[in-house]
Amino acid sequence: MVGALIMSVVANGCTKLGLSNWGQEIVTGGIIITAVLLDSLRRRGEQK
Repeated sequence: MVGALIMSVVANGCTKLGLSNWGQEIVTGGIIITAVLLDSLRRRGEQK
């Protein structure tokens, strides 16, 4: 639920900044990739 709220805020912010649709998709994709990488690193740290 929190993730959906964050993505909605990001989409709204991109619209207010005047980014085109492809620009919004790039920003959203970057956020998702960063979240997955951070989660992967966090999980790797817990295994040690």
